[in-house]
Amino acid sequence: MKLSKLTIDKAKPESKARRLSDGMGLYLLIQPNGSKLWQFRYRFRNHAKVFSIGKYPFVSLADARKERDRLRLTLQSGVDPMQKKENTNPLKEMLFSECADRWFDVWKVSISDRHRKNNRNRLKNDILPLLGKKFMGEITRVDIRNVIKVVGDRQATDLAGRILNIIQAIFTYALDEEIVQTNPAGSLKAKTIVGTRRTENYSRVDAKEIPELVRSINDYEGRPITRYALKILMLTFVRTSELLNARWEEFDFKAKEWRIPKERMKSRKEHIVPLSNQVIRLLDGLRKKSGQQEYLFVGDRTNKPISNNTLLRALERMGYKGKMTGHGFRGLASTVLHETGFEHLHIEKQLAHNPKDAVAHAYNHAEYLKKRIEIIEYWADYVEGNKEMRLIVGGISKGFTIESNKKNKENQQKTQFNFLTKKTPIVSLGIAKDKGESASILLKKTDERL
Repeated sequence: MKLSKLTIDKAKPESKARRLSDGMGLYLLIQPNGSKLWQFRYRFRNHAKVFSIGKYPFVSLADARKERDRLRLTLQSGVDPMQKKENTNPLKEMLFSECADRWFDVWKVSISDRHRKNNRNRLKNDILPLLGKKFMGEITRVDIRNVIKVVGDRQATDLAGRILNIIQAIFTYALDEEIVQTNPAGSLKAKTIVGTRRTENYSRVDAKEIPELVRSINDYEGRPITRYALKILMLTFVRTSELLNARWEEFDFKAKEWRIPKERMKSRKEHIVPLSNQVIRLLDGLRKKSGQQEYLFVGDRTNKPISNNTLLRALERMGYKGKMTGHGFRGLASTVLHETGFEHLHIEKQLAHNPKDAVAHAYNHAEYLKKRIEIIEYWADYVEGNKEMRLIVGGISKGFTIESNKKNKENQQKTQFNFLTKKTPIVSLGIAKDKGESASILLKKTDERL
């Protein structure tokens, strides 16, 4: 009985290796460890022989049958397929494009959609045009260097490194599958091919500049969606891609949690982001604009999320070109929280940096979350001007607060940066007292008017 893809996929390993027959000498060998290998079993001059075709699913059922038919024709011509295999240079039998497709089918299984799409585009646009039609065994270090140089000439030095990583992964796969005998990309380094350039991708302002940054975001005259994105990015300090691809279904407002699914996480693990009161209120406002959409931050003419470039351009318009980026909010929060005294391990977990040591893994998850809630609430209050931290300057501990204007002590005002509104009202305690109200109540009323 011939095999089917469904039968193969459902076949489970047993304590001993077993074979499933597809007919005419083609078998699928299932090892106790779960690996599945195509074999062609035949007799040549009264000797039983086994020809290994390749592993499933790297070699599909259809491809295995084609290879079996080819081997049968070789037998009918009076030639031992095994002998022909030994006399044939396997390095020239497979095109790079075919090997790249096989590698991609294996690699993509446990990869996020975004990462998968990016690498497919890199193959299509930057690698296959130069290497695709070459045989694996004919590709040299010079060929690979030329691919990297072409990318580097566009000043895309970071991309050049990623392109080289893909090529190296393909050749590593080819070595494992015995398609090639050497890896010409193995010892190459993108930095030595295209050089390095100073990058400002992770630029960020100093902690003392947070008040002005908050004012700039509040006063930004661009699209409200962009302003919401920058505010929530600052308060949650998640990765930009994690924020911009957020879906409403990921938020539990009752539990005050945002659960980012593992498919969208760099660590491939679900990440919980506690939601501060400030973020909850921002999300309530955002729902009025995009609550009917799948994504939180959608463009004007499409239901797709806005891009990272949208945030970068907004920061540039505010005057922060080369000074602040979306990723910079993570570094800014990390710096302030560390200097405030929060435990490094808890900060790292909130940043979704996975600890590698066994002690870190032994921490209780619930305790982690409790500490992370404290971190998120502290940071949100700090951004709005409700917290004081201490900085170590020249070995001397100096306290400062973003609530007060220390340049002019005689006219000092108590201020709060209202991060939930478009404008930034500065509320004097004196004005509040004249009205018989607290500064926070007066500020809330001012917020409602805006």
